Amino acid sequence: MKKAAFYLCLILGIGFIHPQEERKVDSKVISATVFKNRALVTREAQLDISKGKHKLTFSNLPVDLQNESVRISAEGSGVTKILDVKVEQRFTTEIQQDNIKILERQIDSLTQLMQIAYDEVAVYESKKEFVEALKVQSSKSINEKMLLDIKSTNLNEMLHYIENNLTQIYKGIREENRKRSYYEQQINAIKKEISEREKDKKL
Repeated sequence: MKKAAFYLCLILGIGFIHPQEERKVDSKVISATVFKNRALVTREAQLDISKGKHKLTFSNLPVDLQNESVRISAEGSGVTKILDVKVEQRFTTEIQQDNIKILERQIDSLTQLMQIAYDEVAVYESKKEFVEALKVQSSKSINEKMLLDIKSTNLNEMLHYIENNLTQIYKGIREENRKRSYYEQQINAIKKEISEREKDKKL
């Protein structure tokens, strides 16, 4: 047996310049009056929205909500007008599928961030190879130079410069690998959640 949930969709207009944008809104109960066979519940939500038409979706409403009893009001700093209000009944499988799509989009975003971390590590590795090759060459030069001039100030300064660069490079590699590991853990956790939701859909 499918379970149903109710969603309240509100079309709100402010200035009517930009096209309609959809947004999910969290509301909270601020008052409730209980009668013999029903209850009057007042919920409130505060949000910042730009000019234009907005579709606001309120979830987690009571399953025994009476559509005709819904009353909506809105106020703000600009001219605000409610264009449409409707209550939608959606079944659990539909809700699960929407949630899975949201999770899949999160995976896509995390995958992009992880790829950026991979790219950064590749850049650092390239720099490291160059600086280490420079270090080897400088060490050879300073050994030859020291036979003629024990001070070899310029070469010592170059080696110091190389060491500082290598320190920063190793630090950068560790940081990017840390990010990469974190993103991978997040992706695996989301994939696990998707798998569990897929199992629930089949039940």
